[in-house]
Amino acid sequence: MEQSFALKRTKDVLWIIAIAGLVAMIGRTFFGLGASTNLTDGVPWGLWKVMNMVAGVCLATGGFLVACAVYVFRIEKYRPLVRPAVLIAFLGYGASGFALMFDIGLPHRIWHPLIPTMWNYHSFLFEVTICVMTYFAVATLEFLPILFERFPWRKITHFLHEIALPFVVLGITLSTLHHSSLGSLFMVSPTRLHPLWFSTWIPIEFLVSSIGAGMASIVLITIIYSKLYGKQLNMPLLTGMARASGVTLVIYFLIRAVDFTLHGKWTYVFVNRTPESYIFMIEIMIAVFIPAVIFLAPRLRNNLKWLVIGTASAVAGVVMYRLDAGIVGYFRDAGAIYLPSLSELFFSFGVFAAAALVFLFVVEHYYIYEPPPACAAPEAEGAHPDEAPQWTWAEFISIFNNPNALRISLIIVAVIPLSILAFKDTAIRPFQFLKAPVSAALGDDPMRHNLRIDGNRNGQFVIFPHEAHKDARLIGEGSCATCHHLDLPGDHSTACFHCHRDMKLATDIFNHDLHQQKLGDKDSCVQCHNLNLPKGGKNAKSCYECHHEDMNGMTAEFNHLAPGYEDAMHGKCLTCHRLVGDLEKNCASQRDCPSNCAFCH
Repeated sequence: MEQSFALKRTKDVLWIIAIAGLVAMIGRTFFGLGASTNLTDGVPWGLWKVMNMVAGVCLATGGFLVACAVYVFRIEKYRPLVRPAVLIAFLGYGASGFALMFDIGLPHRIWHPLIPTMWNYHSFLFEVTICVMTYFAVATLEFLPILFERFPWRKITHFLHEIALPFVVLGITLSTLHHSSLGSLFMVSPTRLHPLWFSTWIPIEFLVSSIGAGMASIVLITIIYSKLYGKQLNMPLLTGMARASGVTLVIYFLIRAVDFTLHGKWTYVFVNRTPESYIFMIEIMIAVFIPAVIFLAPRLRNNLKWLVIGTASAVAGVVMYRLDAGIVGYFRDAGAIYLPSLSELFFSFGVFAAAALVFLFVVEHYYIYEPPPACAAPEAEGAHPDEAPQWTWAEFISIFNNPNALRISLIIVAVIPLSILAFKDTAIRPFQFLKAPVSAALGDDPMRHNLRIDGNRNGQFVIFPHEAHKDARLIGEGSCATCHHLDLPGDHSTACFHCHRDMKLATDIFNHDLHQQKLGDKDSCVQCHNLNLPKGGKNAKSCYECHHEDMNGMTAEFNHLAPGYEDAMHGKCLTCHRLVGDLEKNCASQRDCPSNCAFCH
C-alpha cells in the first residue's frame, strides 16, 4: 500500500513517542514510582492512572455502544462502524490495562485479582479491576473473528461469529458496571475531593459522560483514518452518531446541573470563586457547550471542519473532567500542585502512541472500515464475513518486510539516547529520599519505662515498652547490647538516634577529623592506612580492631554506615518479633501477633 506523506509523518511521530515511552517504562520498572513520577502522598493518583485508566477507557466506550446499537437494538445503519468500534475497544482497554500494570507499586502482582482467595469484595477498585480484565477478555473474543478471517481457520472463525451475541451482551453489562464503578472510586474521599467534582451522583455522571465521549471518539478516529488513507466518508452515518453524542452530553450536563442545584454547589462556581471554579467552567465549555452546539445544529455537524472541532472538543472535555476529578480536585486538600514528570508524560502518551500504531497496522491489513470483497459483491449477498479472501503464509510473512524499517531503526537509535538524557533526573536514577533528621525517643511516662518512638515528629509514633523488654523479654541488664549494639567511646547504651540520624538515609558515623586529632594529625595515617596503597575507606582498618569493646553486637564487617532510622528500627525489632510470632501462630487477632505490623502500629 502506497502511503501518503501525512501518513508517513504521522507514523514517525507515533514511533518517536512510543520509543520514548518505552525508555520511561524501563526506568519505572528498575527504579520505581518514586524515581519516575512526581506523585506525593497528597496526590497519589497521577497521570498514568487517571489519563490512561480513567480517561483512556472512557474513550473506548464506543465499542460496547455500537455493538449494543447493532446487535441488541438492530440499528443496521451503524453496522459499518462495528469493526472499528470493536478494534478501538480492544486497543483502548488493552492499553489502559497495560498502563495500570506499571502504575501499581508491584507490577508483577497484577495477576492477584484473578485469584479468589485474594479478592477484596468491599473495594470499588477490585470491582473496577475485575470489570476491566473481563471486558478486555470479551473485547478480545469480539476482535478474534476479525483477526482469524484472513487465515485458513474457517471453522474457528465461523464458531466465533456464532457465539458473538452473548459476549456482546456481556461486554455491554461489564462496560456499564465499569464506568459507574470508576466514578464510585471517588466517593471514598468526600472530605478531600473538591465539591465541584465530588458527588454521590458521580457514578451516573461518569457513565453518561463516557457514552457521549465514546461516540464522539469513534467519529473523530474515523475522520482521521479517512484523511490519512484518502477514503470517502459516510457523512450521514457520522453525523447521526454525532447527534446522538450531543444529546447524551446535554443529558450529562442536566444531571450535573440538578446535582449542583440540589446540593448547593453553584456558589462554588459563581460566588466563592477559586482557581477550581474557572477550571470547572472551562471543562464544561469544552466537554458540553461546544460539542452540543455543533452536534445539534444540522448546518454545523454536516460541515466536516466543524464536526472535527466538535468531536475533538467532546473528547478533550471529558478527558479534562476525568483529570479534574482524579487530580486537580485534590490540590486544595493536599496544599500542593502536582505536575507530571517528563517520564510520566512520555510513558502515558507512549502507550497511546503504541496503540495507535497497532490500530494503523490492523486497518492496513484487515477489513476494518471496508467490508471484505466477498461480502461487498452484489452476488455475494448472504456471504459470511469469514469468507473473506485469505492470506497464504508467504503473503502473511511479507507483511513484516517493512520497507520503512530503516527509517524506523534510525528513529529508535536517535530517540533512545535523547530520552535517556531527558529523563536522567527522574526515570533513570534511583529514588532520592529527602533528608529527615531524627530526634530522640520521648518518655511516655515519668520513669521512661515506655518510650514514644517518633523519629521525625510526625505524630505517627510507636510505644516501645523499654523496661518490659529489658527485664522480662531480654533477661536483664546484660541484654542491652541486643539493641544498643554500638556505643560511642566512653558511653554506655548509646541511643539509636545518635547513629541512625536520618529517617531514610544512611549516615556515615565515622568522624575522620576527630580520629586524626586524637591520634596525632598526619602521623595518625599510618595507624589506620597502609601507606603503600591509596588512602580511602577500602584501605583502612576495620572499626572493630580498635573499638571491639564498644561493638558488643557488631561484627568486623561493619563499614561505618548506619542505616536509616526506619530501617534500623524495623531490622532490629522484626528479627525478634518474627521469632516470637512463629511460636505464637494461633493469635487471637492481628494486634495480638508480634510478627504483624498492627502489633506495634
